[in-house]
Amino acid sequence: MQQFWLSVTRMAQKVPAVIMIMTIPLLLMLFFFTLLSRCCCFANSMYIAGGTIITVTGTNFVASPHLQCRFDTREVSASYASTSQVVCVSPPHVAGNVAVEVSNNALDYTTNNVQFSYQENIELTQLAPSAGPYHGSTVVTVFGSAFVSGAYCKFGTFVGLSSSIVSSSEIKCESPAQPVGFYDVEVTNNAQDFTSLHMLFEYYGMTEQ
Repeated sequence: MQQFWLSVTRMAQKVPAVIMIMTIPLLLMLFFFTLLSRCCCFANSMYIAGGTIITVTGTNFVASPHLQCRFDTREVSASYASTSQVVCVSPPHVAGNVAVEVSNNALDYTTNNVQFSYQENIELTQLAPSAGPYHGSTVVTVFGSAFVSGAYCKFGTFVGLSSSIVSSSEIKCESPAQPVGFYDVEVTNNAQDFTSLHMLFEYYGMTEQ
């Protein structure tokens, strides 16, 4: 059994998530050629809103105008990157696991039945405290919903020094050092798709305590 990799990238996010996957060879007859195509993915937590850019790495992909990915029964166009990579964007879907397959001709799909997990969108409701010193290390409790194991926070563009899940509705995050000012606190479950709910955290100078 070979090892392949799936990288999942969200637009405007800087830190890629890389997920190792195991695949089984599948022999397909597509148009006038025979190819061995391998696919695809298990992603820890993609959101029901969709919109996650997924790079599927395998073998013998072709630059076909009919190149597609299929999430459950939902087919989406894929972009050819190379014979070993295609890129597609996850469509919206209800929460739960779905099989993801790839086709070079929009007819004959892989049948690996590898699962892709859709999860509910994260909601944020409160920060406690909502302010801390500019040198960081303030433990902030973020209240909301749909947090899962591995979730973490960022303060502005910087990831929190540490994060720990208390429950599906509570996560504790340690603030990094930042200049004085207000910064959005956002949370991700998959190291890629952060919320955009603009929960403000204030960094103050030592004289402002």
